[in-house]
Amino acid sequence: MNTVDAASFEAFRSLPSAMRELRQWLVWRFESYKGDKKPRKVPHYAGGHKRRGEQGSEADRAALCSFDEALAAVAQRGWDGLGFAFLPGDGLIGIDIDGAIDPQTGEVAPRCQAIVEACGSYTEFSPSERGVHIIVAGQTETFKDNRIGLEVFCGRQFFTCTGRRWAGTPAEVQPLQEGTLRRLRATVRGAKEQPPGDAPPAADGAKASARASRYCLAALDNAA
Repeated sequence: MNTVDAASFEAFRSLPSAMRELRQWLVWRFESYKGDKKPRKVPHYAGGHKRRGEQGSEADRAALCSFDEALAAVAQRGWDGLGFAFLPGDGLIGIDIDGAIDPQTGEVAPRCQAIVEACGSYTEFSPSERGVHIIVAGQTETFKDNRIGLEVFCGRQFFTCTGRRWAGTPAEVQPLQEGTLRRLRATVRGAKEQPPGDAPPAADGAKASARASRYCLAALDNAA
């Protein structure tokens, strides 16, 4: 039985051309593992095999497929969604901001809003709609801090794609400015320098005031 509805398929087709034109597509499904608090989004090749081994290797690249092939697999096999694999040399960076949207009020954490505005590129809601994925053109090393829910991927890992674009963001991938990349690194570095338990949460819910938002924007501008 297919788990993806017609509206989701329509949204998939609005994904940026910079991604759709690459043969770097996967499918994924929820899988539960002992000890985990929630199911994992596990990537599979469209042929049905779980993605394993070295990402970006010859075998990995050969098993990835086109956008249309992945879309057909989702329709025929009943996967939970569509996935895009970042590979070395593809010129794309994925920015994952997790737990940044209050599911009850829809309120967006100041940090998330500031990063979306600073990047100025294609941005979509994650499958849970509690976070966002930003796709930009550029090159960097991967860096992240799980405590603040901010991960920047390049050359590896994959994104679950929804096509549900954040209103007001471009429909296509835009270059990431070097200054913005420096500010993202500084944000992660600052979080890592804080003692365990002291890092601010990714989402502030109802406590996120306009003053806090302005402060966050100023902090991002000055972090470098």
